[in-house]
Amino acid sequence: MRISILLLCSAVLIGCSEKPSSVEQQQSPAEPLRSPGKQEPLLTYEQQLEKDASRGDAEAQFNIGSIYYMGKEDNPMFSVARDDAKAFEWTQKAATQGSVGAQELLGMMYFSGRGTAKDETKAVEWMEKAASQGNKSAQLKLAIAYAQGLGVPKNVVKGSEWLQKSASQSNVVAQRFLAKAYLEGTGVTKDDTKAAEWAEKAAMQGDANSQAILAFLYALGKGVPKDEVRAYAWINLAAAQGKDNTPQERDELEKGLTSEQKAEGQKLSAELLTKIKKPSSSAK
Repeated sequence: MRISILLLCSAVLIGCSEKPSSVEQQQSPAEPLRSPGKQEPLLTYEQQLEKDASRGDAEAQFNIGSIYYMGKEDNPMFSVARDDAKAFEWTQKAATQGSVGAQELLGMMYFSGRGTAKDETKAVEWMEKAASQGNKSAQLKLAIAYAQGLGVPKNVVKGSEWLQKSASQSNVVAQRFLAKAYLEGTGVTKDDTKAAEWAEKAAMQGDANSQAILAFLYALGKGVPKDEVRAYAWINLAAAQGKDNTPQERDELEKGLTSEQKAEGQKLSAELLTKIKKPSSSAK
């Protein structure tokens, strides 16, 4: 049975369209903030943030920088338009003060050239600062930078080390990439058992790509005992999420099953579904 495995590619991660994770759900209040006591001009949420940021508040600097990075174009609750220059200015101030979220965002801006000249070397420097503070998203981006030689000499071993750190913090995309690294022996010793373990961790978080990988492993008996019923259960779940080619792969696998095995696989799919976390948008 042929089941495709998603390849780690350059378009997946270090992109300028990603929103800062810690402010993605941030919303402006419906009404401006009124200063207590004497009657002062009313301030919008963004104006108050910028006022606090001007006083050196690193959290406010990161938040207002993130808002300018997204703007009302990305979030209609914001009252300001996207402004890359202001986003870079405030994010840089916060990052210099040690804000881990700002360090990651600043790295993203250097990678994409938003608000500043594109500079992959500086991007990696800031991304590594955030990754060293435990930011799992930055760890994943840094892993990809090393794997592809973006801003640093290509080093798949070092990339896999950062990938491991991110995956160990339940970053579903990192878990999927780590599974693939173990399957191919990229930056790590080839190990089908570990590949299956990491694929299952991601699959149980609802990642359709990892569910397809796990189906592939069960179908061939790589890293796990061969089990076509369990393979059918996992490919069912991947296909239900619209994963490319999985309906055809499911149908191909189904041809070799008895009606009893097919029913058992469908029952197992339903049982797994009750235990699986709802996938996040970033994992799709």
